[in-house]
Amino acid sequence: MIVDPPLRNWTLIDPAHEGLPTRIARRVALEIMEMNWPAGAYLGPERELADRYGVSAPTLDQALRILEDDGVVAVKRGRGGGVVVTKPPIGSAARTTAL
Repeated sequence: MIVDPPLRNWTLIDPAHEGLPTRIARRVALEIMEMNWPAGAYLGPERELADRYGVSAPTLDQALRILEDDGVVAVKRGRGGGVVVTKPPIGSAARTTAL
């Protein structure tokens, strides 16, 4: 089965050309890679993630939409919801095999 990779290689994005939502999306993606979180890993509710990254809920929402578009996370909104890794970003598999 052929699976399309995410649209971005998060390790190659130049931070100088990013808006705040893209920078936060990059931080989340890099954290997923650094922690080697597999598909299905629960990152927490959106409110806690906004607090963790020091951003407003709308900024986090934009960042999560970027990651959703890339297929990296799924967001279940509302009561009992939260953010779940769907496919670790590009770079995580290479990092794992390099260790």
